[in-house]
Amino acid sequence: MWSLLAGALTLATFLSGCTSGETEPAEDKEDLPAARRLIQEGKLEEAHRLLKRLVQDEKRVAVRAVLSTELATVLCLRADAEPKSAKVFHNEAAGWARKAIADAPGLAAAQEALGTALLGLDRLDEAMVALQEALAADARRPAALRAMGLIEYRRRRYTEAIGRYRQARVYAPDDPRLVYNLAVALEARGRLEDLGEAKVLYRLYVRELGTGGAETGEAEKAIEAITRRLEAEKNRR
Repeated sequence: MWSLLAGALTLATFLSGCTSGETEPAEDKEDLPAARRLIQEGKLEEAHRLLKRLVQDEKRVAVRAVLSTELATVLCLRADAEPKSAKVFHNEAAGWARKAIADAPGLAAAQEALGTALLGLDRLDEAMVALQEALAADARRPAALRAMGLIEYRRRRYTEAIGRYRQARVYAPDDPRLVYNLAVALEARGRLEDLGEAKVLYRLYVRELGTGGAETGEAEKAIEAITRRLEAEKNRR
């Protein structure tokens, strides 16, 4: 469950273009797609090395900002994939995101990456500020909305978390993490109508969206627990 609750960026979000709608490198067409292919293949360490080389060699400020942002994003993905080194990766990600913001203050993806890294470091107030900056620049960013939901969830502000996840699902309705996170928040808030919706979402996750890993098992257990609770409530009436 923790990996789904902790990380705010998904591979699908990254590959759809973490700098979508913003400046991308006009030259060196081979290298950035190569990095994204490595990510799609799960070769995050190789993508990390390639992007680091690209950004260190880049002299154009706008292009360097984009590459720094993508490097920060890959580091957040590595933190999710390698939890023992998560703090190191999140610290490095925050550094590259700040460099991107220094080069291009209006780059929403850089603020989103910074917010994600700070969330991973439990610096929730700073993370929220960065994510708000990202959404001020581009309101259609499901990863930023989801990260804000994660912050609210960790503060036990379940209604606010639910609202953020619902906003994010407008832009990414089939993101499995959003489906799972929304179900978890609804279950935590605990109203009877919430439990029914959470059960539906957990089933969606298990049947269509889950990867079959530990989180799928957690979702199956949640379905059983919610079913028992709903039956108990029905028998009381």
